[in-house]
Amino acid sequence: MCHLYRYPRPCTRFVEPDFYEFIHGGDIRAIHLYQNPTGRNPEKLDTWMAYHPNESRDVNWSSFNTVALRALPRSVSHFVNDRQVTEGSMGANTLNGTFFWMSDVVAGPRTHGDDVGRYPIIFGSGPEMPFKLDWVRVWVKP
Repeated sequence: MCHLYRYPRPCTRFVEPDFYEFIHGGDIRAIHLYQNPTGRNPEKLDTWMAYHPNESRDVNWSSFNTVALRALPRSVSHFVNDRQVTEGSMGANTLNGTFFWMSDVVAGPRTHGDDVGRYPIIFGSGPEMPFKLDWVRVWVKP
């Protein structure tokens, strides 16, 4: 909410977990950590991503598929049609350094004393890349 709508205030740090992204004919899995102290022009601090994961290369994206992300304290895994397609682990190499901020992916950024993990799940798409969302299931640690 603080990233998209600047509510309740602009974010200082925020995580963007792209559990499914379809760009230029192929899927991408990514998790980005941003810094946005002014509320304008966020700076990307760290990125872990996988382009066209091997286990999803033959997926027909125009038919019905299931996609999932499992975020644990020391790893993040992506699944397509119940098959694991990629994994990022604590200490894995990223585009900008080391994948060291796993707990923020699990709980949400710890900024301004706001509640952690109290953020919306957002589905979006670009022009001429529609998708139909059938259902969503979310698990949280009790």
